[in-house]
Amino acid sequence: MEIKWHGHSCFDITSEAGIVIVTDPYDGRLWVSGARTDGGYRHR
Repeated sequence: MEIKWHGHSCFDITSEAGIVIVTDPYDGRLWVSGARTDGGYRHR
């Protein structure tokens, strides 16, 4: 297993089989200009 930290609370976890889980908890009470709040994924 490999864990990479991307900053703030964003991590990705890669299994031995190559499965990747990205976690970036979002507090809906916060607002950031341009951020999606519908839970959708936006590639940077």
